[in-house]
Amino acid sequence: MRERDRFAALGQRGALGTADVDNAESAVEAAVAAEKSASAEILRARAALRSSRLDLDRTTIVSPIAGIVLARAVEEGQSVTAGFQTPTLFTVAKDLGEMEVRAAIDEADVGKVKEAQEARFSVDAYGEEEFAGRIAQIRRSPTVTQNVVTYEALIRVQNADKRLWPGMTATVRVVTARREDALRVPNAALRFKAPKDFGGGNGNGGGDKDRGDRDKRDGAKPKARAQRKVWRLGAGAPAPVELQIGIADDEYTEVTAGGLAPGDELVTEILDGKRKGGGPGGPGGGRQGRGIRM
Repeated sequence: MRERDRFAALGQRGALGTADVDNAESAVEAAVAAEKSASAEILRARAALRSSRLDLDRTTIVSPIAGIVLARAVEEGQSVTAGFQTPTLFTVAKDLGEMEVRAAIDEADVGKVKEAQEARFSVDAYGEEEFAGRIAQIRRSPTVTQNVVTYEALIRVQNADKRLWPGMTATVRVVTARREDALRVPNAALRFKAPKDFGGGNGNGGGDKDRGDRDKRDGAKPKARAQRKVWRLGAGAPAPVELQIGIADDEYTEVTAGGLAPGDELVTEILDGKRKGGGPGGPGGGRQGRGIRM
């Protein structure tokens, strides 16, 4: 303002032009306006501070449940804001005494899986030990991973001893059917295909497929796919036995009808290069089969 007064005095004496005097006057007015604006900003900041302190006094952040903190997404002193999407502060487990296993069920098997079915699983932390649970929910939303479609099944598990931890990888087996006191055969015996000269020329020559082709040529009705053949070891040459099969797992298949009895030995494979004398077809004419006991 002193500079404006000096410019005004010089202008009155004719030592300074009118434009210079006007510019000095405009600069003073702009400075006064900036001062008023800064004062207003100070007042606004003070009001915002009072509002924030009031919100802080009225704010209490609590967990919706009481449990064990599994993960923390914020640090002490970090600012959080409330909005349409509530930020995740902590991941809390309500009770580790009851766990939930999320199993990926292949689309080929999901039709056999129902709610309330028994499920067994193992985790790497406890080797071959199995844990039991029941299917609580099967979600119909598919998950596609490398062109493989799976569906998520939720399995409820009691974990009273707290041995199971969140994040463990489980290998799940779902019990879709159960038979008590069932006669069973190893799947390896059902997969065995005997050559034509096996058992003194009574080999299956390709198994069920060739038998079905012969039935078609003879005009007979093809046998049901549930009927299979196995080879039983005895005092003489191995003999074929027709079976009706039922449910199966990865290792064994149920036998519903047929000429087998518990304790029979079945052929699972041929040991190449080993022959036994005195078999069908003369000395050294038979092949030795390796059997397993049911």
